[in-house]
Amino acid sequence: MQTPHRFRKHQVTTPEQMPKNEHYVVLLFDTFTYTEAGYDRGDPSTAGSLSTTAYFAFEDRATWEQMIREFTEERMRGGLSSSGPRIVFMVCKGAGQLSISIQITPKI
Repeated sequence: MQTPHRFRKHQVTTPEQMPKNEHYVVLLFDTFTYTEAGYDRGDPSTAGSLSTTAYFAFEDRATWEQMIREFTEERMRGGLSSSGPRIVFMVCKGAGQLSISIQITPKI
């Protein structure tokens, strides 16, 4: 799926962009296949695949639902093959925090 421009601003690409508070999430899972030509004449080409995941975070439910609706409608119209991207949507209650405390008591 070509992500519409209006949704790209919601894509999280670094941990620092992850919202700390409750937010709505769309995950897109996709696999791309590619072929690399041989280095020299006579070298065989190689084929491979690359799995990708895109994380979209929305503060408002209406925009989140709009992305889900548009993705679903495009798939139903046949714009996306059955092997195309898969969508997962959920509500995230917020980013967790980790605190570690270590106390060392020497024994003499």
